[in-house]
Parts: sequence; C-alpha cells; structure tokens
Amino acid sequence: MPISTQNQILPPGVIYHELSRPNSNWVAAFAEMGVADVHEGMSIDTVMLPEIRPILTGAHMAGPALTVLCAAGDALMVHRALGLSRPGDVIVVSTDQPTLSAMWGNLLTTSAHARGLAGAVVDGPVRDTPSIRTTRFPVWARCVSPRRSTRKGPGCINIPIWCGGVLVHPGDLIVADDDGVVVVPAGQIEDILDKARERGQREIDMLPHLAKGATPYEILGMEKALKAAGIPEILGKYSD
Repeated sequence: MPISTQNQILPPGVIYHELSRPNSNWVAAFAEMGVADVHEGMSIDTVMLPEIRPILTGAHMAGPALTVLCAAGDALMVHRALGLSRPGDVIVVSTDQPTLSAMWGNLLTTSAHARGLAGAVVDGPVRDTPSIRTTRFPVWARCVSPRRSTRKGPGCINIPIWCGGVLVHPGDLIVADDDGVVVVPAGQIEDILDKARERGQREIDMLPHLAKGATPYEILGMEKALKAAGIPEILGKYSD
C-alpha cells in the first residue's frame, strides 16, 4: 500500500506561510554531492522508496522542503504552495490517499522554473512530462498519468508529511539525483555534511588505484570480513 495513506487531513486543513530554511552555504555544498554520499554520511535511512524516480534524467537538486499535503486527486494546495515558495525551495507533495490524478503538470512546472525553485518531489502522478524536460526543471515522482486533478481542497502546507516512505518536515534538506531522493533532517544538516564530505573524499582518493586495476576488496581490506564470515576459499574448481 502506498505510504501516502499514512497522511491524514483534518478538514479543512491548515496553511503555514513560513518555514525555517537552512544556511545557504550548506545547501550549496549538498548541491555538489551525490545522494549515495549523503546517505552514507547518515546514521539513519531517509532515502525515499525507489518508486520515486526522476522525470528528467541527469538532474540534481538540493534545497529546503516546502511540504504540501493534498486530498487525493486535488492540487489546490500545490498551487497555493507555489505562491509561498522562495528561490531554491523544493516543493514536496503527498496525498492522503493513493490517486491516479496528476498532482503536478505544465502550469506548475513553468511557474516553478520561473520562480527559481530547485525542484519538486511528488509522491503520486505527474503529467506534461515534455514540459518538464524542455524547461529542464527537476521533478521526481511516483509515476506519470495524464488524468486531471481538481482544485477544491482540503489540504495542508508546511506540516510534517510522509513522502516516498520518509517523514519530511518543513525545512528538511532534500537532495536528489538519478539514484533517488534522500531527506536530511534540518537539525543534522551540518553534521551530515561533514560526514558525507569525508565519505566522498575517501572514494576520490581510491579512484587512481582502481584505475590501475586494484579492487575495492583489496583497498578496503575486505579479507577481514571474509574471514569473519567463515567462508572458505578453495583453489581448485567445483566438481559434482
């Protein structure tokens, strides 16, 4: 069952205009990192489900989450949230029930691109994918569907929501690339940044050795793990 069913709206909902945004230097630093490095720098698993995939291949984004909880099939809150957004924000959209109606489309893409948003993550369908690719606006979504949505409500803006299997708070840092989407909790951004940098540098330092034919098994000393697991190595070949 899609994780969006964990979301609940008490009609008519609520809209908070403000959110705490992280230091812009931190955001810029994460924008240079891959999702895998960020994930490796964390002690918790906040990678969204693999069903949340990029519409625009090769895109990368990092920015604070402006969270949007919609009634299934109704995009009124997404349109309102766009008007509350600032350059660099990532609009994160989920619904209270699964839906086949598109929760993001050409109108939102065009406006979000013009307003300088970093991107959008939609735990649900999106449509007008040629517009997303033409404008090169980064969007990650659960699926694609041409079906229309309504604009009546209810819904909420800037409250904690479940998106892609992860609880996202307003102001959490969203980092996404072709590998997927990871959520960096606002209170841990600086610590995770340092650890992710260390992890990324270790890989960079390994690359010259790997390019000469060395293996990760050798460089990282994985023989210790093999011995600890008690797996025998036999010089000969297998025979019945």
